[in-house]
Amino acid sequence: MLLQPKIVKAKGNLTGFDSYMKLLTYRWSWERVIIEILANIGMAMQMFLRGMPEEEKINQNIEQLLSLEWFQQVYSEHKGAIEEDPDVRYLIGWTKVDKVKRSEYRSEKLRGKILGIINNQ
Repeated sequence: MLLQPKIVKAKGNLTGFDSYMKLLTYRWSWERVIIEILANIGMAMQMFLRGMPEEEKINQNIEQLLSLEWFQQVYSEHKGAIEEDPDVRYLIGWTKVDKVKRSEYRSEKLRGKILGIINNQ
């Protein structure tokens, strides 16, 4: 069993709803830690082996994304970052734009990732 739940009583003077809650914590096993490390290494290797998308593909995806209202707004506010930041360009270059256009969930997910990269600069 990788994660074993352990009930811990709340400490301190808690009032209201908090006084009735029990805090649930997880005890990490060494197997879980190894899996996390291997997953991180695998993701880093995938990015390294995949490489940067071609400029033509990045620009093509930007043009297609400009048909979306939210991307027009983000592009007008952060044009410099979208055109120069390698992390944003990597994300846009490998995005499957046709799937983003069909799915509101994927569209919001991409929007959050782009804004997250831009805001963490």
